[in-house]
Amino acid sequence: MLDNGALRCDIPHEWIVYSPGRHVFVIDRFPPDTRCMLAISCRRVSSEVVALPLLYILGEWIASEDRQVVERGEPVRFHRWPLEAAWLQLRVRAPRDDREKSTHVCVARADRTQALIVLDFYPEDEPIVGSAWRTLMDTLAVGDYIADPATGRKRMKRG
Repeated sequence: MLDNGALRCDIPHEWIVYSPGRHVFVIDRFPPDTRCMLAISCRRVSSEVVALPLLYILGEWIASEDRQVVERGEPVRFHRWPLEAAWLQLRVRAPRDDREKSTHVCVARADRTQALIVLDFYPEDEPIVGSAWRTLMDTLAVGDYIADPATGRKRMKRG
């Protein structure tokens, strides 16, 4: 859970979570054995940003990608009221890393809370990481703020 319910999702229990600042990072193993890295950021956005289509926001993120995009998959969109989300898979090549990586990028929002989720992994780890991604997408909740995260009983106004 991030920011008292700004974002909630399920990840494998053995993955390692750390937050050096405003973002949350999750890895499946300690380096140098890391197979994947998940980066999550969440923020309140203006009504102007809420009016932008999610596919436009995804396109802007991809345009700002500093790695070479080798292949771009078709976007997947889903709605679970009040959540709307769109994600796609990329194949990228980083200048410092002479290997291709797969990247899943998701933009999700509910009301005026918007999240960006990025999962990087090597293609050979797709069977392991793909299952975790599907679980994350199936359990993703954004903007469902909780006054007391320990109990979850008192819910604040969505937003």
